Amino acid sequence: MAKLWGWWTRHKLQILEDYLQAFATATKSVEERIYLDLFAGWSENISRETDEQILGSVHRALRATPPFTRLCLFEVEGKAQRIEAAIHKAYPGRKGIAVYPGDCNIQVSRALVDLRRVAWAPTFAFIDQFDSEVHWSTLEKIANFRLRGPKAEMWILFATGQYPRGLNIHGDELNSTYGDTLTRMLGTEEWINIAEARRRGILDPGRRTRRMGQSDALALGARPRLRRLTCVHHEEHQRQRYLRHDLHDGSSRRREDHESPIRHGAFTA
Repeated sequence: MAKLWGWWTRHKLQILEDYLQAFATATKSVEERIYLDLFAGWSENISRETDEQILGSVHRALRATPPFTRLCLFEVEGKAQRIEAAIHKAYPGRKGIAVYPGDCNIQVSRALVDLRRVAWAPTFAFIDQFDSEVHWSTLEKIANFRLRGPKAEMWILFATGQYPRGLNIHGDELNSTYGDTLTRMLGTEEWINIAEARRRGILDPGRRTRRMGQSDALALGARPRLRRLTCVHHEEHQRQRYLRHDLHDGSSRRREDHESPIRHGAFTA
């Protein structure tokens, strides 16, 4: 069964494809290129507006030239098997593709061991989490994978629109269970000060733009640590680029809540 997505996903995937092609071109002098997709997504995707097929992140990575020679794809049981079957059907005989069913935070260690002979190769990791599923320890493993040269480059989705709701930030007290997931993702409890400041009115989203407030502050608060870890693109930067693109196209569409790039920002595969 195909998954329906909005216009935001289509734009985002096109930018991803353009970037992957630029990455492949920039590394054409070497024989190996590695692509990691920690949330590989659905095998079939359809545009909600046009009913047209949307190629997911995995297919777009497979279209890059020169090709990624090692592709490691992670998904939960069931979805992983569907993705693997779809890839073998669409790209018969294509070598270098490995699908790892289960929790990517566990399976990534196995994948990196499988890649140890090419640990020198340029590496791109696409981390398309829905909320806060990835662990900081997982990001560290990927960042420390390469034996020489620049660290692995990562594109990470911060689903910042989820955080205030998950934390119950306007309630009587923070949701500690959800808070634990943020701590595992960010590798620190520094976000708590930001959340508490918002609850007490010290951090006022009204002093920033309407779309930038307590939720984005939680992600942006981790930026210094992410910069030390590896190369990172923050979701807000991409969002502004898409908005400019739509204005350039003459589009006056307003994004509905359920089409928010923060919630639906998953670069679906």
